[in-house]
Amino acid sequence: MSIPFSQGKYGIISYSIKQDKNDDTTYLVKCDKELFDYATSDFYGFIISKIPKFGKYEVEEFVAKKLILALIEGDITELMNTKISYDDSPYNSGNYSKNIVRERILEFCEIISKEKGVVTLKYLGKPNT
Repeated sequence: MSIPFSQGKYGIISYSIKQDKNDDTTYLVKCDKELFDYATSDFYGFIISKIPKFGKYEVEEFVAKKLILALIEGDITELMNTKISYDDSPYNSGNYSKNIVRERILEFCEIISKEKGVVTLKYLGKPNT
Protein backbone atom coordinates (compact mmCIF):
# COMPACT_ATOMS: atom_id res chain seq x y z
CA MET A 1 0.00 0.00 0.00
CA SER A 2 1.33 3.41 -0.87
CA ILE A 3 0.01 6.47 0.91
CA PRO A 4 0.24 9.63 -1.16
CA PHE A 5 1.18 12.77 0.71
CA SER A 6 -1.90 14.51 2.03
CA GLN A 7 -2.49 17.28 4.49
CA GLY A 8 -5.35 19.18 6.01
CA LYS A 9 -6.80 21.14 8.88
CA TYR A 10 -9.27 20.10 11.53
CA GLY A 11 -10.07 23.03 13.81
CA ILE A 12 -6.79 24.09 15.43
CA ILE A 13 -5.17 20.87 14.18
CA SER A 14 -2.98 20.68 11.12
CA TYR A 15 -1.96 17.27 9.91
CA SER A 16 0.10 15.68 7.21
CA ILE A 17 0.16 12.05 6.16
CA LYS A 18 3.18 10.69 4.39
CA GLN A 19 4.67 7.24 4.26
CA ASP A 20 8.44 7.14 4.06
CA LYS A 21 9.93 5.72 0.89
CA ASN A 22 11.93 3.20 2.92
CA ASP A 23 8.98 2.21 5.14
CA ASP A 24 6.24 0.46 3.22
CA THR A 25 4.74 -1.24 6.28
CA THR A 26 0.98 -1.71 6.22
CA TYR A 27 -0.79 -1.71 9.59
CA LEU A 28 -4.03 -3.66 9.79
CA VAL A 29 -6.24 -3.22 12.85
CA LYS A 30 -9.22 -4.75 14.55
CA CYS A 31 -10.84 -4.52 17.96
CA ASP A 32 -13.49 -6.24 20.03
CA LYS A 33 -17.07 -5.53 18.98
CA GLU A 34 -17.85 -4.08 22.43
CA LEU A 35 -15.08 -1.50 22.09
CA PHE A 36 -16.22 -0.51 18.60
CA ASP A 37 -19.84 -0.21 19.79
CA TYR A 38 -18.66 1.99 22.67
CA ALA A 39 -16.66 4.18 20.28
CA THR A 40 -19.67 4.76 18.04
CA SER A 41 -22.29 5.14 20.78
CA ASP A 42 -20.35 7.32 23.26
CA PHE A 43 -17.74 9.21 21.25
CA TYR A 44 -16.87 11.60 24.10
CA GLY A 45 -16.39 8.71 26.55
CA PHE A 46 -14.28 6.91 23.95
CA ILE A 47 -12.00 9.94 23.62
CA ILE A 48 -11.67 10.36 27.39
CA SER A 49 -11.06 6.72 28.28
CA LYS A 50 -9.88 4.73 25.24
CA ILE A 51 -7.51 7.02 23.29
CA PRO A 52 -3.82 7.70 24.03
CA LYS A 53 -3.26 11.02 25.77
CA PHE A 54 -1.60 13.83 23.84
CA GLY A 55 -2.22 16.61 26.35
CA LYS A 56 -4.70 18.42 24.10
CA TYR A 57 -8.34 17.37 23.75
CA GLU A 58 -8.55 18.44 20.11
CA VAL A 59 -5.61 16.18 19.21
CA GLU A 60 -7.22 13.25 21.02
CA GLU A 61 -10.55 13.94 19.26
CA PHE A 62 -8.77 13.97 15.88
CA VAL A 63 -7.00 10.69 16.67
CA ALA A 64 -10.29 9.14 17.83
CA LYS A 65 -12.03 10.04 14.56
CA LYS A 66 -9.14 8.69 12.49
CA LEU A 67 -9.06 5.55 14.64
CA ILE A 68 -12.77 4.83 14.21
CA LEU A 69 -12.39 5.17 10.44
CA ALA A 70 -9.38 2.84 10.59
CA LEU A 71 -11.38 0.27 12.57
CA ILE A 72 -14.16 0.40 9.99
CA GLU A 73 -11.68 -0.06 7.12
CA GLY A 74 -9.45 -2.50 9.02
CA ASP A 75 -6.37 -0.47 8.06
CA ILE A 76 -4.65 2.00 10.40
CA THR A 77 -1.64 2.70 8.15
CA GLU A 78 -2.74 6.27 7.45
CA LEU A 79 -2.94 7.19 11.15
CA MET A 80 0.40 5.49 11.78
CA ASN A 81 1.95 7.84 9.19
CA THR A 82 0.32 11.06 10.43
CA LYS A 83 2.17 14.07 11.81
CA ILE A 84 -0.04 16.31 13.96
CA SER A 85 0.52 19.90 15.02
CA TYR A 86 -1.72 22.48 16.62
CA ASP A 87 -1.65 26.19 17.29
CA ASP A 88 -3.91 27.40 20.06
CA SER A 89 -2.60 30.97 20.18
CA PRO A 90 -1.99 32.69 22.49
CA TYR A 91 -2.09 29.69 24.83
CA ASN A 92 0.16 27.04 23.38
CA SER A 93 1.13 25.01 20.37
CA GLY A 94 2.43 21.53 19.88
CA ASN A 95 3.81 19.10 17.36
CA TYR A 96 3.66 15.31 17.28
CA SER A 97 5.86 13.55 14.75
CA LYS A 98 4.49 10.43 13.12
CA ASN A 99 6.86 8.42 15.31
CA ILE A 100 5.26 9.83 18.46
CA VAL A 101 1.75 9.24 17.10
CA ARG A 102 2.73 5.70 16.11
CA GLU A 103 4.31 4.94 19.52
CA ARG A 104 1.26 6.18 21.42
CA ILE A 105 -1.11 4.16 19.24
CA LEU A 106 1.06 1.05 19.58
CA GLU A 107 0.96 1.38 23.38
CA PHE A 108 -2.80 0.72 23.11
CA CYS A 109 -2.42 -2.27 20.78
CA GLU A 110 -1.51 -5.90 20.89
CA ILE A 111 0.61 -7.02 17.96
CA ILE A 112 -1.11 -10.07 16.49
CA SER A 113 1.38 -10.75 13.70
CA LYS A 114 4.24 -9.29 11.69
CA GLU A 115 5.04 -10.70 8.30
CA LYS A 116 6.29 -9.41 4.95
CA GLY A 117 5.64 -5.72 5.62
CA VAL A 118 2.21 -6.24 7.20
CA VAL A 119 1.64 -5.70 10.92
CA THR A 120 -1.71 -6.86 12.28
CA LEU A 121 -2.85 -5.13 15.46
CA LYS A 122 -5.66 -5.49 17.93
CA TYR A 123 -6.66 -2.13 19.39
CA LEU A 124 -7.29 -2.64 23.13
CA GLY A 125 -8.49 0.80 24.19
CA LYS A 126 -6.01 0.81 27.07
CA PRO A 127 -2.25 0.60 27.45
CA ASN A 128 -0.92 -2.87 26.71
CA THR A 129 1.06 -3.51 29.88
